Amino acid sequence: YLEGRTLSLIFDALHETKTSLPPEVWAKVMAEALAGLHHAHELCDYDGTPLQIVHRDVSPQNVIVTFDGRVKLVDFGIAKARVNVTETEKGIVKGKLAYMSPEQAQVSEDIDRRADIFSAGIVLWECLTLSRLITGDAASAAQKINDMDFPRPSSLNPKVAPELDAITMKALERDPAKRYPTAEAMRAALEK
Repeated sequence: YLEGRTLSLIFDALHETKTSLPPEVWAKVMAEALAGLHHAHELCDYDGTPLQIVHRDVSPQNVIVTFDGRVKLVDFGIAKARVNVTETEKGIVKGKLAYMSPEQAQVSEDIDRRADIFSAGIVLWECLTLSRLITGDAASAAQKINDMDFPRPSSLNPKVAPELDAITMKALERDPAKRYPTAEAMRAALEK
């Protein structure tokens, strides 16, 4: 049990009260969430073999800010490891479509930790703008993930520094090779 609120509830409260938080606060929140994500990505089994965990559901509903200011990434219920005890169903989309990477939305067999980086980029974008990036029904959302020109967060929130724009847009690269290679690399960029 965590005493706190999810980012989605924090977004709702900020909309209701017509207030906002400085971009630097959001950068710190996401840096902490990325630290937890990196920890999961780096987990190994008892023999030291990397488990290659992919969360597959990084979203505002799964990032909690506790009342004492800690940030937790939760709900690894649909996470996938390289070696699963039971094999996951093939051809089944798992996660929230509005927060999926292009490769995850296409039900690719070869998703890796960089799919979570894309999702974290969407969450960061939404933190900085207090707007949804991907909206619409499933077909529309899938098309936007693959084709939409993502606006820089500063186009909606002029308080967003160019450095935060660049970090967000790098995480949102459609080509996984152009994203941050690890959650730790994205976290370090945010901390800087």
